[in-house]
Amino acid sequence: MIAKQVPMKSIGRSSFGGLVDYITNSQHKQERVGVVTVTNCVTHDPELAVIEVLNTQQQNLRAKSDKTYHLILSFQAGESPSPAALADIERHVCAGLGFDEHQRVSAVHHDTDNLHVHVAVNKIHPRRHTLHDPFNDYHTLGLLCEEMELRHGLGHDNHEPRRSVSEGRAADMERHAGIGSLERWVRETCAERMKAATSWAEIHATLAEHGLELHRGERGLAVVDRQGLGVKASAVARELSAPKLEKRLGAFEPATVALARSMPGAIGAGRRPAVPPVGRPPPMPLRQPLSRVATLGALRSLSLAGAPRSGYALSPLHRAPEAATLFARYQAEQDGVLPARQVALQAARELQRRERRQLDQTGPDGPLSSQQRIEDRRRIDERYRAAAKAVRRRHPRLAWADWLRAQASAGDAGALALLREAAKGLQGNVVSGARRDGSPTLPLDAVTKEGTLHHRVRDQVVRDDGRRLQVRRHDDPAALDALLAAAHTLCQGPLRVDGSPAFRAGVVSAAARSGLSVTFEHAALERRRLELLQTRLSPPEQRHDNDRSRARAQDGRRTPRGRPVLPGRARGPRLAAGAAAGGVRRKPDLAAIGQEPPPQGRDRLRNLSQLGLVRIAGGSEVLLPGHVPGQLEHARTQPDHGLRRGFAGPGGMNAAVATLSELAERYIADRRARPGEAATRVFSAGDERQATFEALETFGGQRFAVLRCGGERVVKPVDAREVGRLSGLPAGARVGLMTDGGLGPRGRSR
Repeated sequence: MIAKQVPMKSIGRSSFGGLVDYITNSQHKQERVGVVTVTNCVTHDPELAVIEVLNTQQQNLRAKSDKTYHLILSFQAGESPSPAALADIERHVCAGLGFDEHQRVSAVHHDTDNLHVHVAVNKIHPRRHTLHDPFNDYHTLGLLCEEMELRHGLGHDNHEPRRSVSEGRAADMERHAGIGSLERWVRETCAERMKAATSWAEIHATLAEHGLELHRGERGLAVVDRQGLGVKASAVARELSAPKLEKRLGAFEPATVALARSMPGAIGAGRRPAVPPVGRPPPMPLRQPLSRVATLGALRSLSLAGAPRSGYALSPLHRAPEAATLFARYQAEQDGVLPARQVALQAARELQRRERRQLDQTGPDGPLSSQQRIEDRRRIDERYRAAAKAVRRRHPRLAWADWLRAQASAGDAGALALLREAAKGLQGNVVSGARRDGSPTLPLDAVTKEGTLHHRVRDQVVRDDGRRLQVRRHDDPAALDALLAAAHTLCQGPLRVDGSPAFRAGVVSAAARSGLSVTFEHAALERRRLELLQTRLSPPEQRHDNDRSRARAQDGRRTPRGRPVLPGRARGPRLAAGAAAGGVRRKPDLAAIGQEPPPQGRDRLRNLSQLGLVRIAGGSEVLLPGHVPGQLEHARTQPDHGLRRGFAGPGGMNAAVATLSELAERYIADRRARPGEAATRVFSAGDERQATFEALETFGGQRFAVLRCGGERVVKPVDAREVGRLSGLPAGARVGLMTDGGLGPRGRSR
């Protein structure tokens, strides 16, 4: 996990609304934006939250620094924390930075190979109206990331800064734009000769050969090119910092002084090795008019000592042979973007001016009132702004990596290969196989900077890095069906499934469920697929053989285990008592362990409290409306245990129903026995008006919520759904009964 603050390029361009619009905009992608959360605002709508935040920022007019904090939380490739874990991470990181009470909007993004969360935070406190700017936030973020990695079992990343700020910015530029930085170019071309130099003149001469200069500033030495772009000398190499060079070569000498001292005859010339003098150029070519330019073949060679042989120029980091050709196309297209944009914007401005002149020519005594003129001018200006926005969208300035993505989306295989050149590929739960000849295609949703294609398959997004396939929701049957459909289209031969056991089992089930002609490389997975496929394709009468066997056993024939049933004799003490009373000769019994479940329980997992069994002895299994009381048709009603059949011995169903209340009493008795423990009782419906959350505890395998109601402590048994709602709540948070009858937080939710 990595947490990073993104600084605004300009304080004047700091816009909370623009940032929220960016992080919540889907950009016509199906899976770009996930869960959007608004915190500490009156509303849950991001657009209305922007208005609230801007009003809060207007309450502080003294602050001159940036009022918006942009935080990014990124996770390793293949990691997909649950929504509850993401909310907990976002809450704790913001609290660790001091933004616990500040207004913020967060959005989960799935459009890259690394799941990440954008958080837009208002630095102005909503009540005190003071600006909070975390000090040394990079150090705090590193400690918070380590804590979250341990708490949620995430992959560990390095959080100790190994590079300076300028080195980090250069690395970010190379990663996002795909262009080599000036720092990298100076390190590759000049660093070794500069470290071996024995005088300032040699260093200046080495840099001059490449169109560079060395300047001394207040904070050290800087290497500057002819366009004014500079980089710290210590960022190029640690040995080139100002203290180390001055310790080795003496006090810093500017280029003019150092080169003058190195020339022959100069004072102190013997102290420093001289550089070759600048030679005189050869005479101008004769017999050629001055107004005529000679051909390249007729030109004599012209050599000037000290003239720069090369200079820094933008170049791609990709090493493939087609990179140079594509980069030339990119530069040619981008060179024509600005002129075309200026022409289109000028046309839009002329239209705006013409419409406003026509409006002004009506005169003050015309048919339009002052209010109508104001409205007409506003509509004219709105049309111009919409036209200018459309022009910028048609003529965008793209970085090299973004241009490659656009070309790959248009079907350029060379651009896609460059994007995948240094990519690590998909990690985690993936499916792979030999690709089909002919490169079959699927509908494309997006292309990432790592060259991962996002295919749209059955209303799902399947990711493809050229070798492996992956879906975001590994536990969603619909997503697994789409994954198998994409693998069947793109791959041939046996499929390889890598990932967790649950994912592999889900893929096998999806293969049997879909009926696609796919096979698996792993023998155990293929064997399981065939078993599931045969079970689904078997006739219904074969699946009910066990039920008919049990029905025949009730007629005096043999039971499924081969033991005869004597007429008039019932199995079990309770059934025997019923038979002796003369009421019922025999009653349906529970199926043996491992036999076919009842109709309403097939192909799904149910809790014991939901397993109602209705069987008609000697016939097929039916669940009729008359067998089910009316209250069971309503959501969240109490279960009717009359549908269940208790059985003798400990652990029976009837005993299990009463165990929960007994366990609660035992838990209360256990708490009362603790030294210094206040009075404790069971939660009732009237307590929800003043209940506040304290903790979650486990007793006897059951989870209990410990609440504070007035001056006493109450406990309530909770299920998994309620535990998910209460997990992460701070002590003292208000809780109450939700619409579904379960316990949950009250007030503004996150």
